[in-house]
Amino acid sequence: MGNLSTSEFEKKIIRSVYNPSVTNKIKNNFNLFQSESTFYYAYCRHALKNALLILNIKAGDNILLPSFICKDLLSSIHSVAAIPKFYTVNESLEIIEEPENLPAAKAIIAVNFFGFPQNLDKFKKYCQLTGAYLIEDNAHGFLSKDSENTFLGQRGDLGIYSIRKSLAIPNGAALLINTANIKINQSIISEVADNQQDKNFKFKSLLRKLVHYFGVWHIIFLLTIIRAIRKYKTGDIYPKSNSEDEFLLPTETKAHPLLFYYLKHLVPDEEIKRRRNLYFFVEKILAGSPCRPVFSYLPENTSPYLYPFYAQKKDIKIIRKILATYNLECFPWPDLPFEIENKCPEYYKNVWGVRFLW
Repeated sequence: MGNLSTSEFEKKIIRSVYNPSVTNKIKNNFNLFQSESTFYYAYCRHALKNALLILNIKAGDNILLPSFICKDLLSSIHSVAAIPKFYTVNESLEIIEEPENLPAAKAIIAVNFFGFPQNLDKFKKYCQLTGAYLIEDNAHGFLSKDSENTFLGQRGDLGIYSIRKSLAIPNGAALLINTANIKINQSIISEVADNQQDKNFKFKSLLRKLVHYFGVWHIIFLLTIIRAIRKYKTGDIYPKSNSEDEFLLPTETKAHPLLFYYLKHLVPDEEIKRRRNLYFFVEKILAGSPCRPVFSYLPENTSPYLYPFYAQKKDIKIIRKILATYNLECFPWPDLPFEIENKCPEYYKNVWGVRFLW
C-alpha cells in the first residue's frame, strides 16, 4: 500500500473498478492472440457457435456442458440444432461425474469459472475415451494462466473468450483453434454486419468520463437512482433475461474496433495486478460477514473476473450494506437454464459476485 492512508487506498481501489490498465503511450507485444487461427466476434456466443460449425457438429449431436451455466450460452448450441447435455459441478465448481459415466458427445465444454483454472484431467480422459473435442470456455479468464503458466483458453482443442467482460468495450470475443488437427473451412468463418455501439455502452462510457470530473460517489448515486427505478418496474435492480434467451442467438456482428485498440495498448501485468488487488480488498472487507468464498484461495497466475462467494438470500442485504460502504455491489450468477433451475443443487442458487469492471 506504500504511503497511502487507509482512506486514500480505499478510494484508489474503488476508482480502479472503473478503469482498466491501459496506456496510449506504448504498444505491447501481447502474444495471447497472435495465432493465425484466432477469430474475433462481438459476443462469446458467436464464438461458440462458430466453434461448433468448425467442428462439423450436426443436428442431433450431443454437446456436454456444466449445468451451472448461464442460459444464454445454450443459444449457441441450439443455433446448430445440437442437443445440450449436462454434467454436475461441486461447490468448488469442479466436475463431479467420472468420465466413463458421462453420456457420449461430439464435444465437451470445460468452463474456467470466474477466471479460475478448471482442472482438465477428467475432460481430457473423457476425450481420450470418446474421441470428443474439448472446448475450453474461458469467457471469464482473459489474462489468467494455469499452474504451468499456460494461458487459459489454450489448453483444449478450441478456446473461447468474452473479452468484453474484462475490458471496457462495447463487445469483443475471440475463438482460438489450438490444434492443427482441426481443418478450418473458410466458408464457415461468416461475414458479419457492421458494428455499432449500443446505447448501454455509450451511457457507461459517459459515466466513466464523469468519474474523472465528479468522483465515483456522484456516479454511484446516479446509478442507485437508475436501479431503484428498474427495481420498481421489474422487481430487480438488474436486467432480467427470459426463456427465449436459450434459443435466440443475437445477430452476428463484427467485434468493435475498441477491442483491437485495447489488445494493443493494454498493460497486462498492471491489469492482472489491479484485479488481484481488488480480489484481496473485497476478501478483506467481507471477512466475518455471512458469506464464504467459492474458492479457498487465489492461485498465483489467476486474473479473477470478480470476487465470487456463497451466501444465503436472507443474508444478502447485510453483505450489500457492507459493500455499499465502499461503493461496491454484488449480483447473483448465473441465470440458470430452464431445465436446470428447478432441479439443481441448492448451492447453484447461492453464488454471488463482486464485479471488477463496471
